[in-house]
Amino acid sequence: MSLDIHSAVTLSAVLALLMGISLRYVLRDYPAMLWPSIRLWFFGTFLQPLGWVLYGLRGEVPDFVAIVLSNMVLSLAFAKLFQALRSFVSRPASAILVYAPAVVVGLAEIVFTYVFPSIRGRVVSVSPLIAFQFAACAATMLIGSPRRRSYVLTGVSFALSACVLLLRTLYEGLRTGTLPSAFIASPMQTAVFAVGTFLPAISTFGFVLLCNDRLNLELVRQATIDPLTGISNRRALGEECGRVIATARRRGHRLAVLLVDVDHFKVINDYGHASGDSVLQMLVGTLRSEL
Repeated sequence: MSLDIHSAVTLSAVLALLMGISLRYVLRDYPAMLWPSIRLWFFGTFLQPLGWVLYGLRGEVPDFVAIVLSNMVLSLAFAKLFQALRSFVSRPASAILVYAPAVVVGLAEIVFTYVFPSIRGRVVSVSPLIAFQFAACAATMLIGSPRRRSYVLTGVSFALSACVLLLRTLYEGLRTGTLPSAFIASPMQTAVFAVGTFLPAISTFGFVLLCNDRLNLELVRQATIDPLTGISNRRALGEECGRVIATARRRGHRLAVLLVDVDHFKVINDYGHASGDSVLQMLVGTLRSEL
């Protein structure tokens, strides 16, 4: 059974829109530390249905809107997802990596729509550019990031999407014929539009898992780290001591414990708790620099 491309485009737009609305509803109560990346992802998710709607209007509106503008909007949407992931892992994304692909996509679509009209030219030139954007998203999640399931799921979804588009580039570039229309169904077209349909759902699900992981880690940090000095609190120290002692007993290793006492701390604290807090912070800073 062949895929109806118009139906796939419509489904892509609807799914992307629903994922954007769901994302806005689910993540609106998340802490402020996550909102810079959430806003970027939200923006990218809402650009996708706009791009798919414009793409689906081919034949009803001028080619500049249905071909050039639609692909630029989709490329910009993926750029915002890349920017969101870079923001999430605290790695700045250069403006060139964010906006240059959308500009180049627009130029390629103009050249192969008006100067040298060719569907094959559009496919072979634009597909690797979008694949590069997906690969950049995958690399952000899989290289230099924690090996957590949320990172792997999000990264692999983009990596597989990039592979499909690269295969499309090779397939269209090497075969003898070409598509007479962008809406003619074929196995390669089915794979490409399946990516467009399900990537928003899978990647957004992965992004929500990323946010949940970050929130859980922050809750653990708050439960185990002393906010004044930034070192383990009594609860975390007790748990760590239990692990270290058990390991020393199991392996037959010796264990040493260093206790540090601050003489006359009560006298200092009597001047005010702010003075005592300052001394504790200075003590921790000294220990960190010396040990």
